[in-house]
Amino acid sequence: LLLLLLAIGASHLSHGYVWGARMSMWEFCKLGAFYLLVVGLITTPQRLFTFTKMLALAITTVSGLALLDRSGILSIAALDSIRDRAGTGADNTVLIERIRGTGIFNDPNDFGLILVTGLVLSVCFFTRPRVGWPRYLWLAPAALLLTVLSLTHSRGAFLSLACAIPAAIAYRKNVSFGIVSLLGIPLLAIIFSGRMTDWSALRSGTGQSRLQIWSDSLMIWRQSPIFGLGEGMLVEETGVVTHNSFLHCFAELGIFGGSVFVACFLAAGLGLWALRGQTRSREGGNPPTTELRDLAHVRLFIFAAMAAYVGGLLALSRQFGTPTNLSLGLATAAQTISRGAE
Repeated sequence: LLLLLLAIGASHLSHGYVWGARMSMWEFCKLGAFYLLVVGLITTPQRLFTFTKMLALAITTVSGLALLDRSGILSIAALDSIRDRAGTGADNTVLIERIRGTGIFNDPNDFGLILVTGLVLSVCFFTRPRVGWPRYLWLAPAALLLTVLSLTHSRGAFLSLACAIPAAIAYRKNVSFGIVSLLGIPLLAIIFSGRMTDWSALRSGTGQSRLQIWSDSLMIWRQSPIFGLGEGMLVEETGVVTHNSFLHCFAELGIFGGSVFVACFLAAGLGLWALRGQTRSREGGNPPTTELRDLAHVRLFIFAAMAAYVGGLLALSRQFGTPTNLSLGLATAAQTISRGAE
């Protein structure tokens, strides 16, 4: 993240744009401060358990309000659904209502990504061992989040959920099991049938337009391959975002910043992956404690949530946002706590 801050500054300074470098670096410092708060405050297993529970319940609360507004029970202007194109019929365009959240989640796609995170964490606490019957209470948030997720009609959210399941299985078992679990994606597509799984858009509509945007972004990257066009300048150049956070970073920050952004997730993901076998054996042959087993269980789902978020980033330009730093911060905190518990 520190290197990413330097890459953001270099992307503007390489073009002599000092004011842009100062403003972009200042905005990123705010996100960096949030990341440091997450890593600096979540320092014990109990804090990690509490934070992830509160996060799941907070997401569920906003989802419940959005569903009540959609049902007409409440009227909250900020939560009003938006109309979007679902597909093109023979004579007219089909429009659907897409549910959304508030603030930074006011876009259905952003809302869908955070819903997947909440869903993964709800399943985490539902499947937590040695808790007894109270764990079944987490079925209610999971069902609510799944319902609201389907109402976002977000293809990015579906891709995110499709990444979470094999990631969790691969982490729990091995990579082979994770690959085999990909066979279940068609079943998942049947459950979320509609706009979320309408891949005909790849041949026409939004799919073709995004492929063109990706092509334009690659052309811009070729023009400034080392330090990029400048953070936040791609929209000024093309009028739209790339709809792929990684490609967006390479276009704006060049090979230096794009590689650093990829490295952030590689460091977080591989760090968690390296801890997979921590509970299998301990020094001296002693069996793992209950706290270690619970920590390993939560760590599995944090890995799955981060993998899901990365899947969503492949369809959205959300490289510099609070949820992105939250995902990285949780992964880092889980690593630090786990290594301290060894």
